[in-house]
This record gives sequence, structure tokens and C-alpha cells, in this order.
Amino acid sequence: GNPPGFKKTQIRSFSKINSFPCRQNSKKSKFYGLGERATSLRLDVNDRTWSMWALDTLAAEADTNLYGVHPFAMQMKQDGTAHGIFFRNSNGMDAVFSEAEDHHTLNVRTIGGVMDMIFFAGPQPSSVVHQYLQVTGLPQMVAYWSLGFHICRWGFQNLNEVIEVVDKMAEARIPLDVAYIDIDYMHEYENFRLTKKISPMPKSKNL
Repeated sequence: GNPPGFKKTQIRSFSKINSFPCRQNSKKSKFYGLGERATSLRLDVNDRTWSMWALDTLAAEADTNLYGVHPFAMQMKQDGTAHGIFFRNSNGMDAVFSEAEDHHTLNVRTIGGVMDMIFFAGPQPSSVVHQYLQVTGLPQMVAYWSLGFHICRWGFQNLNEVIEVVDKMAEARIPLDVAYIDIDYMHEYENFRLTKKISPMPKSKNL
């Protein structure tokens, strides 16, 4: 059967599960990371399994997996020092925290692939983040226009509905820089194919 942590991930079968135990940690430490999910910033590590498997979810229920996977965790100790670990693997993973008398143990399970475990010594939380970014690279600088006021909605039936929303925003004098459409713009949800119902060219380009 499926490991408990994958119940919400819709994975149906497993050919192989690899387990990579990490060293034991003090129970007084705090853990962060292992996103993306709807939960508190500080992770609950009391006999808890956190799954990493991206889901397209309509509602962000508590502890539900979301769109992204970031297999990075940081442990911060009582004295403020910290270290981090990055599980570089593109397969589905479970981070399994087990509770003992005076420590927690972290095991990482993956359904396959190559597992690169990269440790970041810190010693400060900011140092851990900086070291992590040296491996993954810095975030891309976004386009200037993307920093403006946006509106988006799923469920538009045609381009006229989009135009109506834009016009009403202007009528109400609500700032708006960008209006865009959710997956309704796609032809049968295929990448790079536009449905003529909502995205007729060149009409949509001239709005």
C-alpha cells in the first residue's frame, strides 16, 4: 500500500521506496520549510509526516499540498544557531519526523530518482538561506509591470466577460494594471494552445 504521507497526493503505486535517515535532533529545536503547503510557518514534527507532491488544489485546506515543492528544511536551535538540508530529488518524497524521549529523528523517503543531500552549516538562519541560494540560484528579477495591480479569475466563458470586468474596474476607479485569464484560455488544457472562445487573436491583443 501507499505510505501514509502520500494519501493526499493521488499516487497510485510505488515501484521502489528509498529511505535516507538524518541524524537525531534536540526536541527543543524548531523546524521550518518543506513547502509548499497550507500550514503554520513552524513545522509540527511530533510523529508527523510531511509529503512533497505538487497538487493543483481549489481550496487551501489545512496541511494540504499546494502547487510547488521545495524540499528544503531548516533547524533552528535554542541559542539561535541554525543549519539546513536540501533534498535534491524530483520524485515524490515524504519527510518523516519521529519523536523520542529527548530528540526527533528525520527520515526522508522517496519513490525513486537520484538523491543528493546537501547540508548548509549556517550558523545563522540568514547564513543558511544564503548558502541554499548559492546552490539553487537567486530568484529571477520580475518584469516591472508584474509589480502592479492584477486581477485574475477562473471561469470566464468568453472574452467579452473579461472586457466587462476591466470596464467595471475602471468605472469604479479601482487601480488595475494587468488582467489575465486562468486555465480557461487553453485549448483542452494543452500548453501553448489557445482556445478561440476566450483568446481570439488579434482582438485580445488590442484590449
